[in-house]
Amino acid sequence: MTKAGNIKHDDDSAQLRALGYESNFDRSMSKWENFSLGFTYLSPVVGVYSVFALGMTAGGHLCSGTIC
Repeated sequence: MTKAGNIKHDDDSAQLRALGYESNFDRSMSKWENFSLGFTYLSPVVGVYSVFALGMTAGGHLCSGTIC
């Protein structure tokens, strides 16, 4: 990190301490949180695929150019 970045961080930390807050940001993830995040990203893909499959079954080639 650059020196200017450290100065800004120190100023922010000092301001938080003056307001009575502690500067802490936890960047860890449990296995459950990691799984949940992956599931969140995967769900829209599965939904679009399901709608496309339903459209191909119901409408055939009419659905191939658009999202039904």
